[in-house]
Formats: sequence, structure tokens, C-alpha cells
Amino acid sequence: SRRKEEEKGPAIRHECLESDRMRTYGWLRHDGRTFGVQRIADAEQRLAVTTDFVKFGGGGPRFGWTARARFDRPRSKRRKEKGKGK
Repeated sequence: SRRKEEEKGPAIRHECLESDRMRTYGWLRHDGRTFGVQRIADAEQRLAVTTDFVKFGGGGPRFGWTARARFDRPRSKRRKEKGKGK
């Protein structure tokens, strides 16, 4: 239920759909085979997630992927405007 979700805190997304009304999402850079950087800006959660993916080990049976995720909370416009006067 919605109340239980609110008690536990915000839900973590496991996918990003057009119907979710994300501010922005998509690939910033990639080559389609060995690396990629994507960013998801979630206005509802006030969170931006940037993930980097890199393939290692070539294309043989001993290859894999490594990933890094960065999470940023964009500063509100109010805070930015308050800081301008200082």
C-alpha cells in the first residue's frame, strides 16, 4: 500500500519507462559494444543517477562487465538563490 511505501521511504527504481515522466534519461556516451555512460534524472525522487559500464576481457568466454554508479541530489533553486547574496 502507499502508506507502507511512505513509511519505508522512497522506492528504488529498477527500470526507467517513458510513462514515468523522468526529467531526462538516456545514454551520454557509448560505442554500442564495449562501454557506455547513462544518466537518469528523477525529479520525483530528487535524484540523478549516472552509471558507467565497461566491458573487459574481449569477446571470448572470459569477458565481463564492470559498472560504477554515482548518485547526486540536485540543489533546489531556492538554495541557489539564497547563496547568491553572500
